[in-house]
Amino acid sequence: MQKQLRINFSDEKLNLDYLSFNLPSFRPHMLEVAEIFYKYGFNSLTFNLDTEKYSTIFYNKNFLHSLTFTLETDSWNKDNLSIHFKSTNSRRIYFLIKENIFSISELNCSNISVSRIDIQYIRPNQNYETNFIDFLTNLKKFFKLISLVNQLLLVRMVNQLF
Repeated sequence: MQKQLRINFSDEKLNLDYLSFNLPSFRPHMLEVAEIFYKYGFNSLTFNLDTEKYSTIFYNKNFLHSLTFTLETDSWNKDNLSIHFKSTNSRRIYFLIKENIFSISELNCSNISVSRIDIQYIRPNQNYETNFIDFLTNLKKFFKLISLVNQLLLVRMVNQLF
């Protein structure tokens, strides 16, 4: 029997930074979904893409986590429910799912999908002092190299044409 290798984010020095779900044709159930996540300690907001304004659905000042429902007005997407978890909020929902405390099936949406997942690398060297001049010098060298490569490619292409 082959042993299954289990790899997780922390073993690879990775951290979940953003997670969003798409629930097709589920916008009429937004309040129900907000209530479900509220039970797990999430405040909920809506963000209207047209007005670029936030509105609160549920809020408890003792809750440390929140989610955002993005409200679209495009006719092809206006009935979909998009749920966004940013930063520590994404790590919290991931923890709840991983530990079997929360199950996606509680949302009663058969065709839910992950629409975005962002992962960040945790730097082992926590020295954040950077010399800005060194950074710009290295950037300049990089762009000179790219420019040189592009010039060589252009010359090669011209030579091939003639």
